[in-house]
Amino acid sequence: MSNSFITRRFIRIKALQYLYGYTIAQQAHKEKAIEQIKTDFLFDCFVHEPVQKAQLQQKQTTAVALFRKTIAKEPFSPLFPSDEESTIGQSVHNNLLYYRQACIQDQTILHKGWNQSKAYICMDYLYILLLLIEWHKMAKAEVATGKLITGNASRLKEALAQHALLAQLYHRNHWKEAIPSETIHWPIAEDCVQAWYRQLLQSAEPSKLLADAAGSIDTIELLECMVQTIIFNNKEVDSFFEKIDIYWSAHASIVKQLLTSTFKLLAAEGLAGFVSFWRKLEARWEKIGSFYDHLVQFTLQDNALYEAMIGEAAKKWTSERMVLLDKLMLKLALTELRRFEEIPMKVSINEYIEIAKLYGTAKSASFVNGMLEELLKKVPAGRDG
Repeated sequence: MSNSFITRRFIRIKALQYLYGYTIAQQAHKEKAIEQIKTDFLFDCFVHEPVQKAQLQQKQTTAVALFRKTIAKEPFSPLFPSDEESTIGQSVHNNLLYYRQACIQDQTILHKGWNQSKAYICMDYLYILLLLIEWHKMAKAEVATGKLITGNASRLKEALAQHALLAQLYHRNHWKEAIPSETIHWPIAEDCVQAWYRQLLQSAEPSKLLADAAGSIDTIELLECMVQTIIFNNKEVDSFFEKIDIYWSAHASIVKQLLTSTFKLLAAEGLAGFVSFWRKLEARWEKIGSFYDHLVQFTLQDNALYEAMIGEAAKKWTSERMVLLDKLMLKLALTELRRFEEIPMKVSINEYIEIAKLYGTAKSASFVNGMLEELLKKVPAGRDG
């Protein structure tokens, strides 16, 4: 069974999202440090003599300029600038330390971006399976006590109570250990589970599926129908997942593919096949995760070079005035073109043009395309185009 649920495009988008967040945070840290430097040399009429006002303003200007000059170098050193007047040097030194430490913390988050996304996907997937099991238990309890309703809803409840795949998952829960997910808070608030269960029983699609079925209903088809109707097409459930997963809108399609594949696997091979599938999938995800790691690592490492290359290639725009997302897409593309020789250049270029169409402005795709054509002249020859 195919386990290529995570594509390189998904990884590229994740790298772009986390790199964007890191860059915004980096800018915020820089502004905070500059504001602190200004505060260090702020004139206070209750402390300073009037004659000191101009001196403080000059020190402030000098210190800010020195700070900007120092962080512009990559890598920069937060060493005490001994050639500067002591108060200026000390202020710059302290704020360089703050800036470097804050950026290091944010780089840690950036480097863990893929692992965080993987954890979200596994958590979403596990929540949905547990939710289906809860519905199975509710239906089973109501059927056992004779709490039935008439019509197709009654047949849906009986089908859910007797569902063979959900019964497997319910009675033999060692399968959870195969899913690389952190501890989740389960159950969801009981009133939510109950409300969604009632909505399921009243929904038209599963009932119609049962009504149209000749004889016993296909267990996989029923599961997929329930998932699609209640979990992926219900504002309340959707809102719940948006609260626990900030990237739910991007992860939902992957979770849906995982569910469909594992439903079929459970039906064909049982829990042993299910556990084996997840172990193989984890190995595959580790491999594709290395693509994210190297993409981010090399982009950060070569950032100064890319700034220079992009600035030189831009004719109508200055590097500072470009849309940040467009610039980051160019940097990621340059990393692929220079560092990932196994990926054909045309593939990398087309991928970032498509990503620009999805996430950029109306002009982003044409801008990225034009800039990459110019930047290709600076990429070493010998690559497979």
